[in-house]
Amino acid sequence: MVEHTRKQLKYVATGGMITWFTAVFSQLRELLRDAKGSARVFTSLSVLLGITTILLFLYLVFLPRVRGVNPNYSSWRDSPELAVVIPILTTSIVVGWSSLVFTLSTWSSLGTIWSIVGSGGLYALCFGLIGLIPVPDR
Repeated sequence: MVEHTRKQLKYVATGGMITWFTAVFSQLRELLRDAKGSARVFTSLSVLLGITTILLFLYLVFLPRVRGVNPNYSSWRDSPELAVVIPILTTSIVVGWSSLVFTLSTWSSLGTIWSIVGSGGLYALCFGLIGLIPVPDR
C-alpha cells in the first residue's frame, strides 16, 4: 500500500509542478472567459471531456462500494458495468487530451510543445489524485 501511494504521489507532484509551471488552469480560464467561436467550442469540449474522464474514473473507483459489485478489471469485457464504461473512458481520455493539446496550442500562448507538456501534466495530476483514493481489497 505504501509503494502504491508513493507511486501515485510521484504523479501528483510531477503533474502538479508541470501544471503550475505551464499555467494550464489560467490558460483555460482565460480561454473560457474571453474566447469566441471555435476557440470557445474547443475549450469547452476539452474541459467537458476532462470532467467526464474524472467522473468515469471515480465511478470505477466507487463501483464496489456503491453497487456492491467487485469487478474483475482484468476481464472487463465480461462485466456488464465495465464493458460499457471502459471504452467510454478510453475515448474520453484520448479525445479529451488531444482536444486540450489542440486548444492550448492553437489559442493560448503556450505553443505546441508546452501545450503537450502542460496537458500531460494536468492529466497526470488528475490520475495521480484519483489513484490515491483507497479501493476495497478483493
